[in-house]
Amino acid sequence: MNRVLSRVDVMVDSYHGRTYVAYLDISGFAEMMKDEDSAARILSRFYNTTYEFCQSSGRFGPGLSIVIASDSAIAFTRNRNAQDRLHGLLKLLKFVKSMNRSFIDSDSEPFTTICSIAYGQFVYENRSELDDLRKNYVFGSPYLKAVLDQKKGKPKLKPGDCRLLPPQPRLSGSSHMDTIPFIIKRGNWRYFYWMLEKPEDHTLFNIDYSEAYKNREKDDYRGVIQVLKKYTKQSSNKQRHLRQQH
Repeated sequence: MNRVLSRVDVMVDSYHGRTYVAYLDISGFAEMMKDEDSAARILSRFYNTTYEFCQSSGRFGPGLSIVIASDSAIAFTRNRNAQDRLHGLLKLLKFVKSMNRSFIDSDSEPFTTICSIAYGQFVYENRSELDDLRKNYVFGSPYLKAVLDQKKGKPKLKPGDCRLLPPQPRLSGSSHMDTIPFIIKRGNWRYFYWMLEKPEDHTLFNIDYSEAYKNREKDDYRGVIQVLKKYTKQSSNKQRHLRQQH
C-alpha cells in the first residue's frame, strides 16, 4: 500500500533541489508482523496520524511534503536559500517530534520510529499513473544516505533515535546545528531529542534509556517504550499546565 501526502493536497508536487530529507521507519515493524492484527492496527495509526497532521492547517507551515510507503515515511522541504534551509529543518524536526509523541502517548500499543535526516540534492517526481499503476520517483543523496544509515549505520539506531547525518550546510545568519534546541551531540553524531522538555535532561534520559535497553530482550522493548513515554508525558504535562495558567 502506498499513500502520498502533502500538507493540504493528497498529491505532492515534483521537486528537484538541495534540501533536508527525513526518513522515518516504524521501529521493530518486522517483529510486529508476527501478530498481523496488531501490525495492521499500528500501520493504520501510522497512516492516519500522518494524514491528519498534514491536513491540519498551519501545523507545520507550507512547504513540507511527505511520502508514505509501507511502514516508512519520507519527509522533505522546498528550499531556495539559507533561510529556507533553517526553516525547513525546523519543520522536519517538528514533524518528527509530533509524530513520535503521538505514537508513544497511547495507552494501547504504543510504538515509535527510528529516523535519519540528511541534506543534499534530492529528486521527487510525481509521474504519470494508470488505474493499476502508481509511479512516484524518489532519488538523491540525502534519501540514500538516510536509508543506508538505518540499514547499516553504526552505531545502530535504537527505538526513538533521530540522527542527523553529515555533512551539514550553512544555515542562516549565526544559526548552525548546535544552536538548535534539542539537537545534542552523542559520541560522534548529533541526535534530535524529540521526547524532552528541557535539553539539559538528556543526561538523565540517556541513563534511564541505557538501563532499559539492556533489558530489551527480556521485556520485548517494553522498558524502552516506557522510558520514552515517561519523558514525553513529563513534557506533555508541563505544556498542559502552562495552557491552564493562561
